[in-house]
Amino acid sequence: MTAVSLADFAEKLQKIETNSVLFHDPRGDFQSWIKNTLGDEELAHRISKIKSNLVAENLRKQLEKLVYKRLVELSRISRHRLAGLYVEE
Repeated sequence: MTAVSLADFAEKLQKIETNSVLFHDPRGDFQSWIKNTLGDEELAHRISKIKSNLVAENLRKQLEKLVYKRLVELSRISRHRLAGLYVEE
């Protein structure tokens, strides 16, 4: 199961098996994909701070929480930038 965007990744996190989370997390796969493919160094850094000794479902929940929080932040940034482009005549 491959994600094509951060929003897609958030959806897939809810559905993937916890074994997959346990496989990819210690290898840094999530951080690498987010940093190198999406270009989001901030989120990759936040994910790298998650404690590796979490139970699988707790690890998934932490990932989901960080990803959703980042989606909200990015949404606000985009709206702010768009608002700055709007000029009344």
